[in-house]
Amino acid sequence: MRHSINIDNRKFILKIMGELNFEEHITFKNIIRLISESDVKDLSINIDDLTYVDSAGLGMLLLLHEAAKGKSIQPVIEGGNEKTYACLSSPGSINISDSNDICGSCVKVLRGNDELCVDYNASLANITIIEPKTSYKKSFCSTLCSVGFSNLLKVDNYTNIAHLFYKNVIDLIILDNRICAGDISETIGHIRSNLPVGNTPILVLINGKIPTDISKIFLHKDCDYIRGSAHISEVVARISKTIENANIVRNLSEYQRRVEKELMYARQMQQKLFPSELESTIIGMKYGLSIKKYVKTSSELGVI
Repeated sequence: MRHSINIDNRKFILKIMGELNFEEHITFKNIIRLISESDVKDLSINIDDLTYVDSAGLGMLLLLHEAAKGKSIQPVIEGGNEKTYACLSSPGSINISDSNDICGSCVKVLRGNDELCVDYNASLANITIIEPKTSYKKSFCSTLCSVGFSNLLKVDNYTNIAHLFYKNVIDLIILDNRICAGDISETIGHIRSNLPVGNTPILVLINGKIPTDISKIFLHKDCDYIRGSAHISEVVARISKTIENANIVRNLSEYQRRVEKELMYARQMQQKLFPSELESTIIGMKYGLSIKKYVKTSSELGVI
């Protein structure tokens, strides 16, 4: 994809040329960020020279629509031809011409005869997919792109992904069981023990027969599995729910850390408000006083 950007009198003009597909998701993500950070009132998207757009590209256009909506901007698509508009409204794609595509916190996606509702926050989650080398169109990564997930990273070796976790916040790992050298549970254990993933949830994608030792997956925290043959609506629901639960746990953990820190400061302040036993004795001897103190503290603060 080639593109040009022109900002004229608070109007953001984006011209898209060539093919818009998953390979351009990083570039398009930067464009969306630029629009979000710009002080513009209008957005024009020119597709005169757009030659091809796949489902992932349509998903990125939908995210652009949502970013503009957040700034109270109604995007206008200009140019194009019958072939381009046929592609934009084809079955199995995201129909960006329908104003009901984004409803509340969900993104509605038409895939064949199915209408899926993908949680908007889940669609923006950073998902790392560990699966065997294959053509992109046959990959699970391509499947997720076609239903609106945009921040995807496909790798084919779980032993060489440590650097990813230092550069990005990974919200979910999807592990294809065919990539496991041996026992699935051992592979999960390796990922958890040798990589700085913390409590990042792992969803195991089972292709073929379910292993007899599948229950071992649940010995690991925040792990689950889904059949590769599952209906796409189940896949979307399972991924969305896994990410939602992980976010709830992460927010609760952050809240607990913040409260513990604030309680520590409150405890220290309370300790400094009253003189110590030694100080009370010295003051009493100096001024002929008998000093007593009584403190009733919160159970969370502890006893001074």
